[in-house]
Amino acid sequence: MPKLAYAENEKALCFHGPLMYEAKVLKAEFWQKGSNKSGAVGPHYFVHYRGWKQTWDEWVPEERLNKWNEENIRKQKALMEAQRLRDIAEREAARAEEAAKAKGAMGTAAMGGRGTARGQKRGREGETEDEYMKRPEIKISIPDNLKIQLVDDWEAITKNQQLVPLPRVPNVDVILDEWLIYLQNEEEEKKRIAAEVAAGIGLYFNKALGNNLLYRFERGQYQEQYKRLQGTNKGMSSVYGGEHLLRLFVNLPELLAHTSLDPESMAVLKDNIQQFLQWMDLNRRVLFLPEYIGTSSGYQNNNRG
Repeated sequence: MPKLAYAENEKALCFHGPLMYEAKVLKAEFWQKGSNKSGAVGPHYFVHYRGWKQTWDEWVPEERLNKWNEENIRKQKALMEAQRLRDIAEREAARAEEAAKAKGAMGTAAMGGRGTARGQKRGREGETEDEYMKRPEIKISIPDNLKIQLVDDWEAITKNQQLVPLPRVPNVDVILDEWLIYLQNEEEEKKRIAAEVAAGIGLYFNKALGNNLLYRFERGQYQEQYKRLQGTNKGMSSVYGGEHLLRLFVNLPELLAHTSLDPESMAVLKDNIQQFLQWMDLNRRVLFLPEYIGTSSGYQNNNRG
């Protein structure tokens, strides 16, 4: 039987949803095929989350656990801070939405219902506000290992003032091509849809990189690469790699909210994106750099926030 990475009564950090929590390993087992109802195999641990009721105790696979050490405690805090900022942004967006609705209702009452039918505001492409709000929402689940990559990426750039060396090998274009090669034995229809999704991801990446996917500290490097590509037919997807591509999927739900995809198309798109992220997770040691490069004092002085 393979050696287990965690022992009974060991303190660890365990992912539950997007965050890591302090947990205690109560049982440690290596599950063989057919040994449990879930069908899962490999190392599994029965954990208790500190401060939580025992009803939350659960079996988790080894990839959800992290050793209790300074580095992982730092990651835990970074994840919690990122979640706190997202919660604040969502609350502010909800308040702004309610304020806009109230303002619209007041304007409609003052105009006696004139304008669009039943006093409804017309949105993008002539749809009503209610129709816009009913658009299907896409929620992308990022694998736990890739969440850690995002935290490491954020820390290297914003805290350590390092950069991803460019051009990257493999770049985004190559990564998307490799995913399609991985699917070459699938059915023709599945390959056709995956190719369309890959093309869309590449398009979104090139359009979103400069405005949505960079930290302030990276803008100087981006400008240098942008100048080098002038006069060529290449996009930034030929320069940047997996580190920046992964950031796209954090922003993608918001970007897709402005599309007019029907629920069925949105479901197909989400399914392909989740498969692509799982593929990235499996190949993360090839797609992501273990270390970034340092920067000169001159670059740091010119690109501090």
